Amino acid sequence: MNSKLALLTLVFGFGCSFYPTTSQAISESAKAPASAEIPLSEIEEKLAGPGLEVWIHGSVPQHSLFVVSYRRPDNFFVFIDLSIYGASDEAKQMLAGSKRHDRVRVWGELNNSKTSQPHIAAERILLEERFTGLDPYPPYDREVSIPNDLKDKSEFIGKVHALFNGGEILVVEYKDAVLPVFVPAKSRNWTAGLNRGDKIRLHFEVQKGPRKPTHLNLNTQVAKPLEVLFSSRSQHGQLQTREGSLVMFPKSPQIQFNVFALQQDIGDGVMLEYTLVNFEDAELFRALRAKLQTVWDQEAKSLKNGRNKLLNLRIQVKATGKINVVDSNQANPQVLINNLDDLSFRVLP
Repeated sequence: MNSKLALLTLVFGFGCSFYPTTSQAISESAKAPASAEIPLSEIEEKLAGPGLEVWIHGSVPQHSLFVVSYRRPDNFFVFIDLSIYGASDEAKQMLAGSKRHDRVRVWGELNNSKTSQPHIAAERILLEERFTGLDPYPPYDREVSIPNDLKDKSEFIGKVHALFNGGEILVVEYKDAVLPVFVPAKSRNWTAGLNRGDKIRLHFEVQKGPRKPTHLNLNTQVAKPLEVLFSSRSQHGQLQTREGSLVMFPKSPQIQFNVFALQQDIGDGVMLEYTLVNFEDAELFRALRAKLQTVWDQEAKSLKNGRNKLLNLRIQVKATGKINVVDSNQANPQVLINNLDDLSFRVLP
C-alpha cells in the first residue's frame, strides 16, 4: 500500500471519513505524518488561552462518559482523543447535552496526574456547531445498563474499542456499552497485540472507583484473562466477500458526505462494521456512494437509530474486495471495492 493510501485509510478508519478528491489533495493535506504526536503542552496552552477546539467523539451522559478529539488546525490527519469531565456546573450541563460530532470550544486544565490517559477538567464549554444528522430519527434506546448488567458476571464476550499506551488502557465494548479496562504492567502481554474490532473473551473485576463511568480491571487470577476469538487485523490484504445489513454514517462537521458500511454478525451477538470504499478512483467512489444512497433512499421507512449510525436491517449488502486494516486503532475494517458489480443488494420482506 502506498503512503498516501495508508494515510487516507487511517483517517477513514478512525471514523472521521475525510476524503480529498485527488491524490494531490491528499498529499497537500499531509503536512505531517499521521503518527505525529501532539504535545500535551499544546493542549494546556489552548485550554488556558483561546480555548481548545474539539469534536465530541463519545457522549454517554448516563454513565458520565465523555471523550473529545483534538485535531491540529493545520493538519486534519494529526489528532488525539481525550477524556473530559465538567469541573463546573455549567460545563457539566453542556456535556450532558452534547452529541457525537458536535464541535465545541473548551476552557479548563489538563489533569494527567492520576491516570495514564489525559483528562480535561472543563470549566467552560462553548458549542460552536451542532451535529444534526440523527435528529430526524427516534432517540437511541440503550441495550444494557451499567454497572447493573455486570453484577453477576465475571467474564463476557465483547469487542475491542480502543487501545492506549501499549496495552495499559484497554477500552472494550460489551453489547452497546463502552468500558475502560486497566491492565497492570505485568499483564500487558495479553493486550499489547490487540486491534480495534477484535472479538474477545474478557475476564474482569469491576473497579471500586470511579463509580461513573464504570471502570474494569483485567482479572489476572485466571489462566487466560483475555482470549482473542476473532482477529480483525488478520483479514488485512485478503480478498473476501462480506454480507450484512446496510449502515450509514451521516455527514457531519467532520465528514464531508454520507459514509456507508455493512454490519456483519461475527458470532455471539458481536457486530462488526465494514466500511465500503475505494481510495484510488474518486469517480468510482462517488459512483459507489450513489448506488448505496439510491437503495438506502428506496427503503427509508425501515431505518433504525444505531447510536452513532443508522441501520437498515431490511437491506442486505454483499461486497467483494480486499479487506483493509492498517492500524491497531482503525475504527472499522474496510472492503476496497474496485468494481460496481462487486456490490449487490437484496431487500428482505
